Amino acid sequence: ANGGEGYFWSFRTSGCASGLCVTVRDSDDNLVPYADVAAYTDLNYYPSRSGSTDDSGYVQLDVETGTYTLIVSSMDANFVVVKPVSAPSAVTVDPSETVTVTVTAKKKDGSALQDAAISANLTPYTPGLIGFTDGSGVFSGKITPNRTYAFSAVSLFGDDKYFLGKPGVNITSETAVDLFAHDMP
Repeated sequence: ANGGEGYFWSFRTSGCASGLCVTVRDSDDNLVPYADVAAYTDLNYYPSRSGSTDDSGYVQLDVETGTYTLIVSSMDANFVVVKPVSAPSAVTVDPSETVTVTVTAKKKDGSALQDAAISANLTPYTPGLIGFTDGSGVFSGKITPNRTYAFSAVSLFGDDKYFLGKPGVNITSETAVDLFAHDMP
């Protein structure tokens, strides 16, 4: 609705007449702002549409009527959720059907890789930044199981620069993923 004089008001109705209206919640049922949301017809290609949730954990993706794979990642709530959806529809995404994955990242000398960005991606085209390692080089997050992910730890700060990766990690249950620089080619 146009408010005139340079103002534009937007509002949300209770239904979702077109596209995908996505609300993202964390495991405590809190709304998750700034989550990356992408809708795919083919995971091996760029998304049909993508966006980020607003301050109230909401985003609307303008997609055609059809079936999609929705991928939502949040580095604040530490999860990647993969969910089949149909458009048009209103969808709530949360990590209730995920498993815990613990990633440990170490430098070449075996010391902890601190503050490294951790990603879990299904393909190079999917979002997956889910958080950062702690002072011990460890990160724990939630991931949709029964899928194969590529994990990475990236640290570009300080004197040491690292990009550690491990493709082809099949997640079926709670899993530990080691990203050790001395094991990398």
